[in-house]
Amino acid sequence: MRFLWPWALWLLPLPLGVLFWGIFRERGLFGRALTLLFLVFALGQPEISLRQERERVVFLVDRSGSVGESAAEAFLDLAWAAAERGAEVGVVLFAGQAVVLRPPMPGLPKDLAVPAPLHPESTDLGGALDLGLSLLGEEGQLVLIADGRDT
Repeated sequence: MRFLWPWALWLLPLPLGVLFWGIFRERGLFGRALTLLFLVFALGQPEISLRQERERVVFLVDRSGSVGESAAEAFLDLAWAAAERGAEVGVVLFAGQAVVLRPPMPGLPKDLAVPAPLHPESTDLGGALDLGLSLLGEEGQLVLIADGRDT
């Protein structure tokens, strides 16, 4: 549960004080104080989320000719660690063009292999970023694994 206006909860002592004072004084004051308590609680605009939020991670893996196989191994280690935390893991490979190897989903197969690149003589980082952002949706993390060289 979370509150859109948590500052409104600072008003809670007011109806609680009236409520406890009303228990010993008048019978009708108890009902009014209880109503005031619920109104103050409603002012905070409580929200309950019923869906389970998962972390979403999309890995952008450079497969151009200047990047060795060690980058693919590093990616696999990071991706398995994210999947073990319960994250939805997606993979975008890029060299001459960006390609989705796997859309974001829970779990990651242990036999996931990183294929050889298409057009290893160039790097389409912009296309990979666009594709990765489109896979993320509203929020998540992009992890770029590259050597930083423009090929």
